[in-house]
Amino acid sequence: MKSEWLTEQEAAIHLGVSVDAFRAWRRKGEAPKHFKHGRTIRYTRESLSEWIAERMHGAEEDDE
Repeated sequence: MKSEWLTEQEAAIHLGVSVDAFRAWRRKGEAPKHFKHGRTIRYTRESLSEWIAERMHGAEEDDE
């Protein structure tokens, strides 16, 4: 499957957050894996999906 490279704005929209929030996560080292070339930053849908999956909580954790 071919990876689709998303801009920072497209990635933020995909995650349903503001670009400012997305940038803050990146500054803190908490953003999804990305590719940076000069000032250009790109994300794949796969890296966004992996990032979300790593942060999901199970029902048993919610009961604690």
